[in-house]
Amino acid sequence: MRRNMGKSVFYFVVLAVIVSVFYSNCSPTHNSGNGSSNINTAAILQSLQTNSLKILTDKCSSCHNDATVNSTLKDILDVNYLESSGFIDPGSPQTSPLYMSIVDQIMPKNGTPLSAEDIAILRDWIAALGGNFNTFIGAVDGGNTGGGSGNNVQGTFTQVNQILQQRCVNCHGGQQKPNLNLVYAQLIVETTAANLRVITPGDVSNSRLYQSVVTNSMPQGNALTNTQKEIIRTWIAAGARND
Repeated sequence: MRRNMGKSVFYFVVLAVIVSVFYSNCSPTHNSGNGSSNINTAAILQSLQTNSLKILTDKCSSCHNDATVNSTLKDILDVNYLESSGFIDPGSPQTSPLYMSIVDQIMPKNGTPLSAEDIAILRDWIAALGGNFNTFIGAVDGGNTGGGSGNNVQGTFTQVNQILQQRCVNCHGGQQKPNLNLVYAQLIVETTAANLRVITPGDVSNSRLYQSVVTNSMPQGNALTNTQKEIIRTWIAAGARND
């Protein structure tokens, strides 16, 4: 009993320390306004697009480029073309032929199917293109989408805590700022100086923790892997339960 209590206190201390960092390092792009917050969605979209175009370059552009003559998809690296030609439905991956052909492993033709991580990045990029930063579908969440290995991403607090211990406590495991509530139920409603909650259960777009890791602001100089980001995101999107 005493050992379990000690582990619980440690979990809360880790999150509390991260809260203190977010209090003092909130990005100036967040505006408290009239009690609302404006997240840096442009930075998130740019990060997703950079990673997505790299995936498409590596996996698809040899067959789908501006010199393509034997394919209806001419230039897979031209985002405007993808949107105007209907290959991408901004904001809705599940109605985007580009995304669905990859999820169903129709593409790459005669090539290795994309990993669950790559599929997740493409999915989020297409969603973000339409201003959708909060809808998550497809392979990483499991189901019968054909994504395979992504089913291991469960998004539990146990998994999130493991990430925090491995990637955060070395820098943020020291002194805490005073007056921080170490109770889990309070941590998930704490806000930064710009009124952005550190963790908003069910709403990753208004959770400072996820916004910091997805834009590679944290950990500084050593970004989390896409799978680790996905675990944090899935946990928050599912309600940030203490599981």
